[in-house]
Amino acid sequence: MASPNIKKMEGASLIDCAMIVVEPDDGSDGIAFTSASKLGVEMQSENKDGVKNTIKGEVKAQKPETVTHTGHTLTLTDTTMIMEFLPILQGGELTMDEDGITPVKYVPPLSGKNEGKTFKLKAYTAIMNGSGTIGYGCTTYYGCKGTPVV
Repeated sequence: MASPNIKKMEGASLIDCAMIVVEPDDGSDGIAFTSASKLGVEMQSENKDGVKNTIKGEVKAQKPETVTHTGHTLTLTDTTMIMEFLPILQGGELTMDEDGITPVKYVPPLSGKNEGKTFKLKAYTAIMNGSGTIGYGCTTYYGCKGTPVV
């Protein structure tokens, strides 16, 4: 029997976030920002234990453990306060200046309430070749919901 052909795969280096785009599901205006340099992604899952039928020390039947992927927890690392992101992330009301560009005041929701919108987050990452950027990759996370800032 002949061995299968083995092909060497070339990977692309993805380094940090180049841009984050947030698009609310309700159709309101989204925002894009380039100040968030890192996006932490942690998989969330539910485990269901396996079941064994053991009689006199001998396994007669068993069901394997099952792991169900239920979503992700995303953590943005940013050193800049993006005021327009707060009402999307946790709710509340943002008042803008007459020019419609400059935020004047933000009133957060009551403590413990999450009035944020459901949104789609797109993370654009620079694809590197050596020290040069050769393109951008996009990973989209659907059904995102913010966690209130305490």
